Amino acid sequence: MKILKNLLCIMLVACFILSFAACTGKDVTNDENAGENTPKVEDTEEVKDTEEAAPVGFKVTVVDDANAAVAGVVLQICKDTCVPSVTGADGVANFNVEVTSEHKLSVLTLPEGYEYTGEAEIYLEDGMTEFTVVINKVA
Repeated sequence: MKILKNLLCIMLVACFILSFAACTGKDVTNDENAGENTPKVEDTEEVKDTEEAAPVGFKVTVVDDANAAVAGVVLQICKDTCVPSVTGADGVANFNVEVTSEHKLSVLTLPEGYEYTGEAEIYLEDGMTEFTVVINKVA
């Protein structure tokens, strides 16, 4: 059994090396010039902040009736297809969607101890970039 495990490990390593070589188009086992084309720090552009690199089209903030952020709320925006998102610790869910009047926002699930009594489907307006949803703590 131990021999089979060792043979399996060797085969997996060989498959990894072969797949890496196939992706790079180089022979990685005998490449004397490895790293020659690797860009140096001074050759690369400055890395931008991730928020600038991936702009968010629409932001939904979920707060409770005491105006505290609520994490773990699952929301979705629908037009032809639905795009889900979950609020983080800051109560914000981001959607990479340019909102039109054909989009609808829905609250799908809430953390335990909360309820939502608003509209089942919130109709959005052209060009909206943010929206706030208020949920209630259940006593």
